[in-house]
Amino acid sequence: MPYLIVAFAKAHGRSPEDAAAFTGEAFAAGWEELRGQGAPAVARMRALNRASGGGKVRSVTGDDAHAEVRVTDYPTEEDAAFFGLSRTEADGFYSAFGPIAAHVGFRSAWQREDEEIVLTVDQERHA
Repeated sequence: MPYLIVAFAKAHGRSPEDAAAFTGEAFAAGWEELRGQGAPAVARMRALNRASGGGKVRSVTGDDAHAEVRVTDYPTEEDAAFFGLSRTEADGFYSAFGPIAAHVGFRSAWQREDEEIVLTVDQERHA
């Protein structure tokens, strides 16, 4: 589904990040049960979400304030190409978790390290 959402956005002159932001905002309320459970709980749910989409979860680590998920094989270049996307365009969908994380009191980031995607979740700090 993420490939299709990004392809639709691209066909309508929008960026993968636009598609991701729209999707994240639409799903944010569905993650409410994770509020106050700490970064590992949020990371585990994020890992489950990636695994259900076909990714291979390599690790989930962290403590209450910071957690990290490492995933491979999602998106694949072949799957992205099927929808007329580059893997870089498909990767942009990882931004969808930003609004979700913010909704439950966390910050989210992602980066590609060769064939691995590293997803991080950090608890918001209040001054």
